[in-house]
Amino acid sequence: MNRFLLLPALLCISYFTWPVKSGRVTSSFAEFRPDHLHDGVDMISSSYDVFPVEDGELLYMWNKDLFPFDDYTGSGNYKFISHNAFISQYLHLDDSSNSAKKAVTSEPIGKYANTGRSFGNHIHFCIIQPKDWASINPFTLAQPIEDKRQPVISDIAFDIDGKIMIVKDKTTVRLTKDRPLLIKAFDEINKGDRHGLYALKVYHNSKIILDIKFDKIVSKDGQLLLSGRKFEDIFNSSFYLVSGIKWNNGENSFSVRALDYSGNETVKDFTLIANKEF
Repeated sequence: MNRFLLLPALLCISYFTWPVKSGRVTSSFAEFRPDHLHDGVDMISSSYDVFPVEDGELLYMWNKDLFPFDDYTGSGNYKFISHNAFISQYLHLDDSSNSAKKAVTSEPIGKYANTGRSFGNHIHFCIIQPKDWASINPFTLAQPIEDKRQPVISDIAFDIDGKIMIVKDKTTVRLTKDRPLLIKAFDEINKGDRHGLYALKVYHNSKIILDIKFDKIVSKDGQLLLSGRKFEDIFNSSFYLVSGIKWNNGENSFSVRALDYSGNETVKDFTLIANKEF
């Protein structure tokens, strides 16, 4: 399936390159972090060179080489490059005084490193839409990365007083209230990867109860929102959170549909039998 058929018309322009040559994605957009959504894409490559994703102009930068008496921010050394309708951001760069105003795709703007709040050499890359200062999922704007693997839906669970309880198809569960369901799902671009999804839908007794796309993070009233949801409304630990379920006493059928950025889809159907005690 062609993933561009799945995206809004505004985002079907796929013209950005990726910031490293022959790179590998190590973290994708809006993945779970203990206290926030991962706002960007992390990449590595055999060469540490970082290139602008499109020709543009340097908008802002910070580098330890220029400010030796200041401490690194969490972003480490970084550069913001303007491309008219978008701004690209490059975090965790190496120490360098390179402050060239013009940025062209054929010339590196630096090398990625392990500066700031980082746990290994990588480039953290973001695309910002200045008109509403929204962070756009780079996968919706950049050249396609080959991905023939379907997403994995590995576990269904409940959170019972802070303890995660995994359940299987046809499990009977005792409910003292309408509890949310937890879904463990991830995408594999390469074998062994555990990246975030592009979209997740959940149906309960044929009625849709969750429909979320991980395409854009916006700031509203001092909060970061994705599909209108706050971080704590999307995740419980590393599980996707499915709340608002009105359980039937007896059989409850569910269908979970996980979609990645290339249009690969996995569907998992299961039934849970509820013994309602409320």
